[in-house]
Amino acid sequence: MQELLAEADYPDSFENPVVPILSSNLAGNPEFPTMAELMQVFLDEAGFQTEIVELDWAGLAALRRAREARLFHPMRNMPVKPSAVGIGNYYASSGRPNVNYEDPVIEELNEALRASSDPEERDDLAGRIFERAFEQYAVAPLVSLSAEITVNPDTVAGWVFPGVTSAGISHFNLIEMP
Repeated sequence: MQELLAEADYPDSFENPVVPILSSNLAGNPEFPTMAELMQVFLDEAGFQTEIVELDWAGLAALRRAREARLFHPMRNMPVKPSAVGIGNYYASSGRPNVNYEDPVIEELNEALRASSDPEERDDLAGRIFERAFEQYAVAPLVSLSAEITVNPDTVAGWVFPGVTSAGISHFNLIEMP
């Protein structure tokens, strides 16, 4: 990384070399300030100049709508969405009024995705969209944790789970005892 930064003459050839990182509180997401500090550590260690910027979530939404949200910010811990819904919500104009990122290539692929009913074609298109988002640095993933559960059938008779949740594992009230 240091070689790439030196090749780009960072920070000297940049008008504003400081990378702003959002620190905000949003109900149900108390980890955001800690995530902002973690982002700062990662970027500082990579050789970037950084600063933590405090801003409420409504202020960030206003910057997004104005296409002026030029800062790193943690993503909400929201439920996993089906690919087409997630793409519309986060990467394409079909998700208006709040779109996190727009790109003409993604727009074209998303139109084809929305028009297709072929599962293999839809899978290919969604994969190409997410690859494009990754290649364009639309998202900088820090960590992804999977939650797995092993259940002893002598202790738990059943657990009807209604779907995804932002907590990963929940709905313990639906556990059926033998």
